[in-house]
Amino acid sequence: MKSVKSILLLCIGIAAICASGFAQTVNSGSTGADGDFNPTFHQVPAGTVINGTCGPGSSCTVIMPLREPPNHIYNFASFFLGQGTVLQFTRNLANTPVILLVQGDVEIEGFIDINGGRGDPSGNGGVGGPGGYSGGNGVVPGAPTTFGGAGSGPGGGSAGVDGTFATGPLPNLIYGNPQLQPLIGGSGGGALGSPVFGGSGGGGALLIASSGTLDLRGGSVIVANGGFILTSSGQASSGSGGAIRLVATRITGSGVLNALGNFGGTNVGRIRLESAQPMQFTGISNPAASVYSSIFEPPITVFPPITPTLRIVSIGNHSLPANPTANVLTSDITFPPSPSPTITATIGLEALHVPSGTTAEVFTSPQFGSGDRVISGPVTLTGAVGQPKTGSVTMTIPAAGVGTISAVIRGSVIPEP
Repeated sequence: MKSVKSILLLCIGIAAICASGFAQTVNSGSTGADGDFNPTFHQVPAGTVINGTCGPGSSCTVIMPLREPPNHIYNFASFFLGQGTVLQFTRNLANTPVILLVQGDVEIEGFIDINGGRGDPSGNGGVGGPGGYSGGNGVVPGAPTTFGGAGSGPGGGSAGVDGTFATGPLPNLIYGNPQLQPLIGGSGGGALGSPVFGGSGGGGALLIASSGTLDLRGGSVIVANGGFILTSSGQASSGSGGAIRLVATRITGSGVLNALGNFGGTNVGRIRLESAQPMQFTGISNPAASVYSSIFEPPITVFPPITPTLRIVSIGNHSLPANPTANVLTSDITFPPSPSPTITATIGLEALHVPSGTTAEVFTSPQFGSGDRVISGPVTLTGAVGQPKTGSVTMTIPAAGVGTISAVIRGSVIPEP
């Protein structure tokens, strides 16, 4: 049985304050170490692949690799994406969101794509966008059930069900918050069992922060849609929309932002716009963006000063690596063969910067069509003030096959120093 990285998913309470007018600037925190980003002049990070010709009157696709933590955050001096240029990203093993910090201005005329991938009729689940979660895989030969594999993520759909994030078919699995702190992507849809069809991946998660102006010029598009496909027998399950967070001293332009799920938009993601000066963006946001207000919210910060975390530290007598890969093809833990069809294991959790009494839940999701997901009851995390909070739950998991074990905190949590 395989474990994925566990990520704290919660609503961080934001205190209301009074402010006289808008703050004047935002500090993106960029060091500028990655230089200028401008594919037209081949100013791109090492390892980036450019297909086509970038420049006026031309078109190209730019595929930028995401580095592994702790160096996964890009620090640009300036950022320009010209018309006709499509920017995509290669996920890293840790599946972190795309984080682009910029010292100067951001000018976007082209297309940024962090969509989730589509499932296929061979039963392969679509890969989630970077920072999002993949769809479930179809029933494998010899499986003891006709269930398709569940989608990954805190809102992953069960067999044949769309993934959930901000909204969706599984209201009890909604997670995250409108401020997109922490930044998290969409969840995958569950695979169909009969006929076999893989679930689609959830949209990815993107943060662009500029100390200057972030200009989404007319014709520009940023998409974090969940994968979606219509089959001859009807709609296969889709991934949920992902997350787009844009932060700048000033946000302008008339571009398009999309974080949608299936046809009709019933499982959308989240979009957040934070401009220190009065908002000048007049474009389209699907779903409607959450917009920063200097009257009701604290001054803008790119990253919260205190970041609560939740992780799985052990499964049975196995300790997890510090950075699980979240990749079902390279398991983090392998159990020895068992004569029984199931294994009973105690799953240990550890959280930082949350108050004692916070509750979490754990869910196991078979990935290759060997049954539906199992969700634990509430797990109470306890510990002294200023110390890690711990808890555990005992669950029954399949003895064979590959799957994921994840943990989540839902609801509102006030961070503890």
